Amino acid sequence: MAITRQTQERVIDLLLSGDVEKAENILKRAGGDWWRFGKRLCAFVRDMESDMEDSKSLGTFIPSSGDAPFKIINQVGNIKLPFAEFSTLPGYTCPGAGKCLTYCYSYKAWRYPAAFFRQLQNTLIIGSGRYDLIEDAFMAIPRGAHLRLYVNGDIDSLETLEFWFELLTSRPDVRAYGYSKSWDIFLEYDGEFPTNYVLNISNGSAYDADDSKRNRLKSLPITRGEFIGVPIDHKLSGKYGAREYKSAVRESASEKGFLCPGRCGECTKTTHACGDMRFSNIPILIGIH
Repeated sequence: MAITRQTQERVIDLLLSGDVEKAENILKRAGGDWWRFGKRLCAFVRDMESDMEDSKSLGTFIPSSGDAPFKIINQVGNIKLPFAEFSTLPGYTCPGAGKCLTYCYSYKAWRYPAAFFRQLQNTLIIGSGRYDLIEDAFMAIPRGAHLRLYVNGDIDSLETLEFWFELLTSRPDVRAYGYSKSWDIFLEYDGEFPTNYVLNISNGSAYDADDSKRNRLKSLPITRGEFIGVPIDHKLSGKYGAREYKSAVRESASEKGFLCPGRCGECTKTTHACGDMRFSNIPILIGIH
């Protein structure tokens, strides 16, 4: 049984506020996979809350008492993204979001209960400060792997950015990249930048009109360049190999650039452009899908 976006957002708000019982009641009424997966996440949230209370009462950090019900970091990827990846909830963890929220593709994943609950789980983990759970998943990434931070969601705070940069510095063999609209957070960071992270400046942010911030962001040593989604006829959306799609993207873009082929890892014979500094200052273009 499908549930509405409004109901999903109600479940999110309840779990973010710690009202597990009300969230459980909604998911139980939804039934099917929404209840089958949802009750696992609710049980996990209760365990986390118990661990946090124990930590407070003892005055020391208590590691999690149970495993996360969904993979925190998907190490396998899929046909469109053959890399390890981490995600959180779109919108809820996107402080720099602007007009992108009107066409954000990430919400499409909410059709699938497992994807929805995995994003929600990771959002709850970060919100509760249980970075130890993410660190364990990160350390299990195979040596030399590529990692995308984030597929869905975005860097939500300076604390989160500092955490990821510290992890990446500890594993220089992991080649990470991402797209972000959290411009202010990256500009606020004043530590050492990891050499194994590549940032793509994503358009559709709340800062699109601020050329001063854009230029400051471009000057950071981690920044490859801009990743630009352009409006095209929705009938062409996702038809990356079609001549009509390519022409529409080029005509819609305000500048020349490299066309994203739609599947990560397939844009060149040896690498992927978004994670490669050899494509520095070259805009990468894609039709909004």
